[in-house]
Amino acid sequence: MLLDTGHDIPSPAQPTNTFVALRPPRHVAEQFYSRATRLCSRAGIAGPQRPSFILHMTLLPIGGCLGRLPHTLLEKIDVAIGMVRFPAIDVVLDGARSFETRKASAPFVLEGAELTGVVALRSVSHAALRVKDLNFPARVASSPHMTLAYARHRSPRMTTDPFGWRAREFQLIESWVGRTKYVELGRWKLIDDDVPPEGASSPTSPLPVSLHHPDAAPFLPPNPGRRLDLDSRLRT
Repeated sequence: MLLDTGHDIPSPAQPTNTFVALRPPRHVAEQFYSRATRLCSRAGIAGPQRPSFILHMTLLPIGGCLGRLPHTLLEKIDVAIGMVRFPAIDVVLDGARSFETRKASAPFVLEGAELTGVVALRSVSHAALRVKDLNFPARVASSPHMTLAYARHRSPRMTTDPFGWRAREFQLIESWVGRTKYVELGRWKLIDDDVPPEGASSPTSPLPVSLHHPDAAPFLPPNPGRRLDLDSRLRT
C-alpha cells in the first residue's frame, strides 16, 4: 500500500530515482554496516561506505524524474504490485566483489549464490506491472546485490560470512539524488507463517501495512523448482 509521505516531498527541482526494493530491518542494517566496515577494510575498499539506512537490494528500477512521480502513476504501481502474493524470503549474501564499470569509482557489493527467491519475486513483480500496462523497466539485467561502498580500488570476488535476514516485505523507495535521502512511498507484505499476532507491535513494521490491495486480483508466486509461467498465475 502507499504510505502517507506528505511531510517529506521533494522540491520540483530535486532529481529523484524511484525503485522497488528489499530492505533489511533497521537493526539488521546497522549490523550489516558494522560488518561491512570490516569487510571493506579486508578488501582494500577505502571509498565512502553507504550508511545503514539506505542499504537495500533493488528489485525493479521505476525511473528518474524531477520531484516526485505523479500520484496517479504511484496509484497504478500500487494496484499492480498489490496483486503480488509471494512468500517471505530468506536472503543470504555470502560473496563480495567490485562491479566492473568504466567510471572512476566502482560499486563494492554483496551477492549471494542462492537468490532464486529474490529473482522470482522480481520476475513476478515485473509481470504484474506489465499486466497493468506499466512497461518499466524495459529489461532487468543486473544480478541481485547490495551495494556497500564506492571506491577506485577494484576487489575480486571473495567469500564472506553470510549477511542474511528474512525479508517479510518489499518497498517502493524514492531516492533524492545527491542528498543521501530515501523516502518510503509504499510497502507490501510478503506471506509469512511466522508473523506476530494481529495488533502486536513489530520493530520491523513501524507503520500499519496491508497484505491485500482492495482493488487487486491475486497474483501468485511460481512453484519453486518449476519454470515461471507468469501469465497463468493471474486470476482475472
